[in-house]
Formats: sequence, C-alpha cells, structure tokens
Amino acid sequence: MGRTFILGSVVCVLCSGCGGGSSNPISPSGGPSSSAGTTSVAAVTALELTQAPVFTPKEIPPGDPLYGLFNKYIKVFGIGLLAVNGYPDQMLTHVATITAEYLDNNEDGSPDNLAVNSALQRTGASFLLLTTEGTQGSDGPPEWVAIRDRSEVNYITELTVMYRDANKGGTICGADCGELNDTALEHVPELIQKAGYGQVYPSDFAPTPGTTLALAMDDARGGDFRENPTTYPASAWYTAWYPYEGHFIEYFYWGLVTNLRMFGDRSPRVCAEYYDEWKLCTQAEFRATDKKLYAMLTDSRFNLPKVAPNGVYR
Repeated sequence: MGRTFILGSVVCVLCSGCGGGSSNPISPSGGPSSSAGTTSVAAVTALELTQAPVFTPKEIPPGDPLYGLFNKYIKVFGIGLLAVNGYPDQMLTHVATITAEYLDNNEDGSPDNLAVNSALQRTGASFLLLTTEGTQGSDGPPEWVAIRDRSEVNYITELTVMYRDANKGGTICGADCGELNDTALEHVPELIQKAGYGQVYPSDFAPTPGTTLALAMDDARGGDFRENPTTYPASAWYTAWYPYEGHFIEYFYWGLVTNLRMFGDRSPRVCAEYYDEWKLCTQAEFRATDKKLYAMLTDSRFNLPKVAPNGVYR
C-alpha cells in the first residue's frame, strides 16, 4: 500500500520501495501502531476521536517509538500533529487550532462529520511540522528524508509536511500580498479532503475520473484532461499543472476557501498572484461560476465548513 503526502502544494505517492509505505495496523487499544507493534502516545486512538482537543503541546517521552524523530505533538480529533525539535510551540498550537476549526466548524466540541473523522484516524492522518524546506529537485526537506523510511512512522499513510509559516492572523496569500502567512489555512483542508472525504465518499470525492468532484473539475479545467493540456481552454477557471491526482486536492481547496471568503474577499491582491491557477477571486464569482463544486460544498450530506477559521476555537 502506498503512502500519500502533500509537500507544500505538491501531492506525492510513495510506494513501499521508494518511501516506506505500509499497511495501517490497528493496535488492540484502537489506535494505529508501528510495525514493531507498539503504539506512540502521539497516535490518535479510536477512543480519542470525539474528545475535545487540548492545544498545549506535549513532549514525546523517552522510550516512545517516535522519540528522537519528533519532539512534541498535539491530537485534534482524528488528526495527529507531530513537530520536530525547534518548531515553535505557538505555531504548533495554531495549526492544531485551525485543524479543530475545520473539523468542528460549529465549535460545539464534536467533529462535524464523524465518518470523515474516523477515516482520518484509520489512515493515521498527520501533519509533520518541520523547520527546514527542501530545495527544488531534492527528495524533500532533510528532516523528512531522515525519517520517511523508518518503521515507526509506518502507521501514517496520509500526511502533510508543513513548515514554520503558520501564523495566527495570517492569510493564504501571505508575503506575496504583504501580509502575514498562514499555511495551515491551505494544508489542513487538503489533508481532510484526501484522507477523510475521499475515503468516506469515494463516488463523490475520490481522485478518479467520473466522480462528482472529477466532473466538477472537468468543467473548471475546460475538459477531461488526464494529462495537463499544452494550453488550457479560454473557458477554464482552474488552470493548474499538477499530476492528475493532485488536481483533486488543489481544486477542492481553491473552491472551499473562496466560498468561505478567504481568497479575494479577504486579500484583494491575491487574485492577481494566483490568476495563473485559479481565476475566481471572490465568493460571489465562485458561486455564480462553479455551480457543481458549490453544490458539493453546501450539500448537507457532507457537512463541510461554512465559516472561515479565525485562529480561535471555542
């Protein structure tokens, strides 16, 4: 079984021969376990799925399978957040807070979609919070390269690698718009879509041709392109250049944040910065143009977020 992870805005799939993909064993306690059969305190158990998160980082103790690989952790419903030594506590807490706001958007103390939350736990869905970024053409950040083949992280089959820039009060556009950057606003919904909604509602959200999301994306891209076209049709409003599977994650993300007024409604300069990839700047433009994705985002079956995160939970 392969491991899928999001590195920045690139989706990668690691096979067992190129990155340590594995099955996802469940320990007797209901939580993911490492290949050695021991469970890290940082792994989310089935019993913790609906427990209200605690946003104070906890240290990974000596003797734990992840000790030495990561320094601190927080659990937020079905997702684990693992930070290496040197990652700021305040940013770890902020990413956890944004995660809680997306998963429990009405902030009543329980996840909005328990089936999706359970899928996140089953896949070991995790954020790996690093201090260094990989260079172009490399295998990834040095901190990730050093641990990706370790059996201790085999229980994590869906993950997102993030860096320092997760600032409370930040925006999606960040420095490009002269604003504070907050990568959590982007990467949290991407992981939730891939490891949660894509698992629970495969005919709607799975990254395969013919799903509801695929059909909406075909309209947005101006055609059913399994390989990126040389030039996108003039009618297209989503014109990115990712591998086919990666398009699903990014397209979902663009639609969600635009509908939540986190794009041009909040940062007017962002429209020009990302026009080469996403042309619907405001919530009004999105709702008038991308009616298929808007219908998915507001379908009561899925209970997707309706309010933009603000960095404060409950």
